Amino acid sequence: MKKIVAGIAVGFAIFTFMAAYTSGLFFDGDFYRFHILLYAVTFAAIMYLMIQKKAVFPSGIWLPFIMCLVYILPLWLSAASIKGTMEQIMRWTSYGCFLLLIYHYARERLRRQFLHYAFQGIGLLIVFAAFGGLYGLIDFKDIVQYMKDERLSILGLRLAGFFQYANTFAVVIAAFLLYHLMVLIKESGKTSRNGALQNGVSLAFAAFPLVAYGTALLLTESRGAWLMLGVAWVLGLFLIKWRQQVDYILLSIVTGAASLLVYRNLVSELRGTET
Repeated sequence: MKKIVAGIAVGFAIFTFMAAYTSGLFFDGDFYRFHILLYAVTFAAIMYLMIQKKAVFPSGIWLPFIMCLVYILPLWLSAASIKGTMEQIMRWTSYGCFLLLIYHYARERLRRQFLHYAFQGIGLLIVFAAFGGLYGLIDFKDIVQYMKDERLSILGLRLAGFFQYANTFAVVIAAFLLYHLMVLIKESGKTSRNGALQNGVSLAFAAFPLVAYGTALLLTESRGAWLMLGVAWVLGLFLIKWRQQVDYILLSIVTGAASLLVYRNLVSELRGTET
């Protein structure tokens, strides 16, 4: 049973990474095969859950499907683009299916743990693939956006990752950064049952991506994403216990300083290769 649970988490990681690899599914044409897969898996999952009498549908899960209804209405009122409206309906249906699958999978503690590891793996693959593109190790169109206008980029380039758009990549990376920061704060308050060494390894694994995410976020030069991260960071401060708030602030300062240091070294190295 544990292997099946782990296998599903790996499948989730592969699916999500491929979605990111396909330009973040920005183009509707790339989304069609993902629609079909999501609809088929969701239908099979619902049938299984209903047979096992384990199907649960909380109110929040219906929000994406309600958005579908919002787009269905214009079809009756002479929509400007029937094709565009249908594609939005399909998108929101897929979002709902994805949310439904994640909710039912994550209802048990063991599954949440595997999902957590899968999410960490996805973030690492996305950010280090972007760095690979920066150093020419990965050939992917617009993985780095080069710009001559200093008003758009001080450095002359913006890291865009598989999303091919720096602002989108920045939002995704900011989400991963904040997630890992919260994970580290949560884990730091626990005492490992198997000794300090295992706890230290766990904390190091959780802390490792922070500087990578911070550096990548700086290389996007997305001021909007920086601002939104700041707002989310403040909100996160009020969601943890006061004893953890000091660690939260200190770890954020260390992460920011380390990211700036790595960023400066990268900038110096990149400018050195241009001359």
